[in-house]
Amino acid sequence: MKKESSHPPILIAISWQALNRALSGDPRTRLCDCTVVILFAGFFVEANLNDIKGIGGTLSSVGTYSGVLRRVDVEGQTETPNFSIDFAGRQVPLTTRFKAIVDGTNGDTWLDHVEARLARTTIVASGAVVRTRNVKGRRVSLDLRIDHGFIEDLLRLAVKTSKNPMLGTIDLKTKFLLPQGEADVVDRLQLDGTFKLAQAKFTNYDVQRKINMLSSRGRGDENDDGSGQSVVSNLEGTFALRDAKLTFSSLRFLVPGAIIDLSGTYGLRDEQMDFKGYFLADATLADMTHGMKSILARLAQPFFKRPGGGSKIPIRISGPRSNPQFGLDSGRILNKG
Repeated sequence: MKKESSHPPILIAISWQALNRALSGDPRTRLCDCTVVILFAGFFVEANLNDIKGIGGTLSSVGTYSGVLRRVDVEGQTETPNFSIDFAGRQVPLTTRFKAIVDGTNGDTWLDHVEARLARTTIVASGAVVRTRNVKGRRVSLDLRIDHGFIEDLLRLAVKTSKNPMLGTIDLKTKFLLPQGEADVVDRLQLDGTFKLAQAKFTNYDVQRKINMLSSRGRGDENDDGSGQSVVSNLEGTFALRDAKLTFSSLRFLVPGAIIDLSGTYGLRDEQMDFKGYFLADATLADMTHGMKSILARLAQPFFKRPGGGSKIPIRISGPRSNPQFGLDSGRILNKG
């Protein structure tokens, strides 16, 4: 017959405080040479996120945990009705449901599945929150995915104006890395990903009118001043975020009659943009003009010929987000790249 151990497992199912007492050697909770089991214990946490430099809000969390000390299975949910990023200062409701594994000896956490809801947009994540040797704090590394989210929900955190600059649906995949440090979250945050934005419209009338005019010119309509019905745009791109600046190695903007291929940067803090690329129109230059201009356009068309037909025109978009300037990049007219 199997002999029973003289040191049966200790059961801690009261609170995290009981676990902390055990780890600190408090005689009220004696640890012996056996497995410590935390079984179906519940927890409730309230936290002021303003203590974390760069973000704000009041978080509450409830859930359960169970397992052995070095592998505690945690499941719960959080609510932050007033989550914000300091540089934009706009509050957005944020809720999460999560499943994670925690090493009770050092606090390192592996996130099996996190489902966050930011206003109407669902964000799915997995990853880890772990210490780095000899560095204060913990490093957050995640894989994030958004399917059929709303760009306006994300922009509420990222832009300072009370009016969202753009509306549309977004699919996004990105690597998320937040290193340890004392700087604001937006300055430490690193992203590397891709996105697709569908059925997008700009809420700034002047910006949308310029988009409408680009579409009209691309289809060969010179007379449309862009004040009619707004065209919808589709965007897709590859991006990286470092030091509060977004760099787009590829940004493709599609409207009826034209494609705009760009690369460049956008500063989250100063809201300045600087993009270069090409306006790829279905129409020829002559189709976009009339009269004497049309004759001159035919002479210039070889410099702007697009493979497969139409026109390829070098452009630059720069300036503040609220009033960007669109123009011909004349220095690249002879550049066939």
